[in-house]
Amino acid sequence: MKILAICLAITAAITLLTSCGNFNSWQKSNRKTVTIGSGSKSAMFYPVTSAICEVFNKYNQDRSVICKPALSKGAEYNLEAIESGEFDIGIAQANLQHDAYNGLGKFKGKPYKNLRTLFRIHDEYLTIIAKKNSNIKSFADLRGKKVNIGNPGSGSRILFSEMLNRLGWKLSDFKEVYEESGSNINKVLCVPGKADAAIYIVGHPNESFAKMINECDAKLVSLSDKEIEDFIKLSPKEFKKSFIPKNTYEKSQERVVTFASKTILTASTNLDKEFVSNFVSIISEHKDELIKKQPSLSVIDFSLEDDHDLAPLHEGIKSERKL
Repeated sequence: MKILAICLAITAAITLLTSCGNFNSWQKSNRKTVTIGSGSKSAMFYPVTSAICEVFNKYNQDRSVICKPALSKGAEYNLEAIESGEFDIGIAQANLQHDAYNGLGKFKGKPYKNLRTLFRIHDEYLTIIAKKNSNIKSFADLRGKKVNIGNPGSGSRILFSEMLNRLGWKLSDFKEVYEESGSNINKVLCVPGKADAAIYIVGHPNESFAKMINECDAKLVSLSDKEIEDFIKLSPKEFKKSFIPKNTYEKSQERVVTFASKTILTASTNLDKEFVSNFVSIISEHKDELIKKQPSLSVIDFSLEDDHDLAPLHEGIKSERKL
């Protein structure tokens, strides 16, 4: 009898463990993953989305939902992926989101009406990084040089094309053109005989730019007041004259004068409004922890109202504010 009892107990224990395992598997198989489109791994968007997801997953009590950053080709791709349903959320510059929602510029004739605004994340600066021996002292000095113009689909590449159109320049005005993403600029800027400079719109401080300044004898270049004035006209409500503070990087001792755009966390109108309300609430409540992870998020702003220059606020935010 004792042997039988022991066998029955072992069988019951095995059954319990097996059922628990099946329950966990069931939970995992039914877990909802909310994806946030970012950019390349060591560019600015990816660490920002990683930090946001880390904070959300840490404090979210609904364990059936997790947040996950998704690598992408950049802002244009993120907006397209939100519109098509591939991504739930994504990061893009405010001017690009405005154009996508209204069917302007790069998105002319195909407005993305599924886009909804969540909150402002950080500022991105039009940044020229050049070899110190290149004699590049302004945007105008890029003409005739070997320049990295950013990867297709990135907000940087789109903005660069608009800047060239503004000036009446063509790609043929450059000695050579490269198309590396922000995290891969070093592959052409830090190699003798390749790029003299690169132009990118990016948040600071930035890991990739820090390495190029510290290890590749590179420098950040200011724009002239006239250049800034002209380029701000491309999106006067979203661009503003701004500065990259001196000592942002160890070997960058001077303040860099340029212009900047705010970046917006954008969601699909189809994303559940209760999730959105919970998501924004968690990030807002723990923004100090988020800023410690990513100092560039010190300007994060949850107080945005419906603005005709941006996609409308998500219904989840509107419903939360009515409470």
